[in-house]
Amino acid sequence: MVNFRSGGFKLSLIVTANCELRIGLTGFWFIDQASKYEPPLELEDFLGKKQLPLCFGFGSMTMPNPEYLTHYIVEALKKTRQGGIILSGWGKVGRTLLKI
Repeated sequence: MVNFRSGGFKLSLIVTANCELRIGLTGFWFIDQASKYEPPLELEDFLGKKQLPLCFGFGSMTMPNPEYLTHYIVEALKKTRQGGIILSGWGKVGRTLLKI
């Protein structure tokens, strides 16, 4: 059985004649449209720095107190003087920040 939740892939690469397939696609990637994309200057500046940003990804993890985790991520980034990207997923990390 092949069970994918999301992704950009060529289905023929994974499907065999006797393969039970369960797929839930969340979207599509349009390569031809990607060449027309112009990112905002702020994003180019952010990604173009000498030190690349850290990425914090939480996928389908849920958190009882996402505000606390967000607070500690932001504080760690400040202390280390690094940029960061928070991919919150279902846990809502990065969507709210505690006022401490």
